[in-house]
Amino acid sequence: MSMSLLVSASALAIGYAAVVSAQNSGRMRLLMALPVGRAELIIGIFLGRTAALLGPISVAFFCIVLIGWQQFGIGSLAALVQFYGATLILAAAWIGVALGISQLAMTSVRGATVAVSIFFLTFLWRFLVESFYGIVTGQVATLGPPASGPLFFVDRLTPTGAYQVVANSILGLGNANENAVSTVRFLDPERPGNGYVAEIVFSETPVYLDPVVSLGVLLFWVFAPLAIGYSRFRKQDL
Repeated sequence: MSMSLLVSASALAIGYAAVVSAQNSGRMRLLMALPVGRAELIIGIFLGRTAALLGPISVAFFCIVLIGWQQFGIGSLAALVQFYGATLILAAAWIGVALGISQLAMTSVRGATVAVSIFFLTFLWRFLVESFYGIVTGQVATLGPPASGPLFFVDRLTPTGAYQVVANSILGLGNANENAVSTVRFLDPERPGNGYVAEIVFSETPVYLDPVVSLGVLLFWVFAPLAIGYSRFRKQDL
C-alpha cells in the first residue's frame, strides 16, 4: 500500500464521524458548555485528529526511508524533511475532507457512505477524467505529444494527485502525478510509456502544471472542506 493511499484511508476512517457522532450522542452539547466557540471547537478537533495520524505516518515514513536507504543509499536530508512535511499536509488535507463530511452529514452512516464514495472517487479519478475528456473532445486521452495541458491539470486536482506532484518535485523526480517508482520508470528512455510526466510531452511545461500550483491545490483541500462544512455547522441547533 502506498503512503498516499494509507494516509487517505486512515484520515477518512478517523474523521468522518468526529462531529456528527458527537452531535447525535449529545456529547457536542457538553463540549459547547466549555468556554469555546464553534470555530475553536472544529479547529481543535481538526488538530487533534491530524495529530492522531502523526505516529502512524512517522512509522510508515521511517520504513520507507529505511527501504530507500537500503536500495539507493542515503539521500538529501533536506529533501527527506520536505517530503515528510508534504506527507503531513496530505494528512491534514484528508482530515479536512473528513471533517467537512462529518459537519455536513446528518448521521454517521451517511458520513461513512460519503467518505467511502469519495475514497473510491479519488481512486477512479484518472479513469473518470480520461472518460470525460473523450466525451467532450471526441478524442482518446493521449499521454504523448501533443498532450492536453488541461487534461494533465484536472488529473492533479485530488489531494493525492497534488501530493504526488509535490513529492516528486521534492525528490527531484519528474513533474508527474504518479508514485515515485512509476515516475522513475516512465523517465527511463529504454522503457515504453510516459505516464503523466509533463516534461516528456511538453516542450515548455504550462505554468499551471508547476509543482507550486499543486502545493496550492493541496493546501486548498486542507481548508476548503472545513470551511464548507462549518458554514452549515455554525447554523445548526445542537
